[in-house]
Amino acid sequence: EDKTVETALTMTLPDYLAPSLDIIFIGINPGVVSAARGHHYFNPTNHFWKLMFQSGLIDEKMTAKDDARCLSKGFGLTNVVARTSHAEADLTRVEKKAGSKDTVAMLQQLRPKVACFNGKGI
Repeated sequence: EDKTVETALTMTLPDYLAPSLDIIFIGINPGVVSAARGHHYFNPTNHFWKLMFQSGLIDEKMTAKDDARCLSKGFGLTNVVARTSHAEADLTRVEKKAGSKDTVAMLQQLRPKVACFNGKGI
C-alpha cells in the first residue's frame, strides 16, 4: 500500500541481520519510496535487486518485495541511519556520526565476511 510522503518520512525499514552472513549491505538511510512501500531498495530507479542476480550473488531473481528472504540467501540489509529522508543531505551530522558508531559496533558483533556500504554518496 502506498503511503503519503509525510507518512513515509515517519517510517523506518526493518533490519535483516544475523551473525556470520556472507555480506551485509549497508545503505545510508531509507529513501521515501522504499519506506512508503516497506521494502529495501524499492524505488524502480534502483537496480540493486536486478544486479544482485546478474552478478551471481543470488541464484534467483528477487525484488524488493522479497527483502525479508535475504537472510536465507546469506546476506543482510541495514542502514547507517534508520530515519527516512528525501536525500542524505537531509540527515544531520549528529545522526550520521551516531549511526556510524552503531554500525561499527553491529559489524564487530555480527562479523560478516563482507560489509558493503552502498548509496549515492558513497
